[in-house]
Amino acid sequence: MRKIIFTAIFFTINCFSVLPPFYQSKEEIIKILNDPRLHEELGSGSLIIKIEKDNNIYTVYSQKYSVEVEVVYMPTDKLGKQDFRLNFEKKINHLLDL
Repeated sequence: MRKIIFTAIFFTINCFSVLPPFYQSKEEIIKILNDPRLHEELGSGSLIIKIEKDNNIYTVYSQKYSVEVEVVYMPTDKLGKQDFRLNFEKKINHLLDL
């Protein structure tokens, strides 16, 4: 009986300890938007018009520029949301495309 209760508690803890993808991506986007490097790359007067994600790369678009930001997940043993850091990769000037 103890074995069944322990197993049930173990699986319940594990099911609720992982952050769902929606909330993980929300944390990633918030961190990108609050990062001073984004403001430096796009300019503080820029209007963000679109954010796209492809695997671990977010692309943030303004009227003039886009910036690629890589999300690098940190190894961890803890439960819950994954820790990560951001690498600002490439800035593209859209005015050159006209």
